[in-house]
Amino acid sequence: MALEAAVERAVTECINEEILKEFLEKNRAEVIKVCLYEYNQEEHMKFVKEEGFRQGHEQGREQGEEYAKVLAIQNLMKNTGWNAKEAMKALGIPEEEREKYQSKLQEGQ
Repeated sequence: MALEAAVERAVTECINEEILKEFLEKNRAEVIKVCLYEYNQEEHMKFVKEEGFRQGHEQGREQGEEYAKVLAIQNLMKNTGWNAKEAMKALGIPEEEREKYQSKLQEGQ
């Protein structure tokens, strides 16, 4: 059953059973709108929360991977005497990402 039909039915049943009968008869359209809006708002807020969690998790993972690469570069430089370019090449860091990691090394991350 569609949500709108279910809400309509619930309001009709309440009126038939004299539950808030006068109020529902007078404000039927508004009650139905509010019920539908609140339901949709609830679903929307759930979606927003889940999407935010997913994005935060993904962003945290990416930051963790970057941090691990910076540490690996630093360790290779320390243990082998290589410069940053040599260490990044040995780790297989793509050319287009090396400037980003060079900046992170200079920032002290």
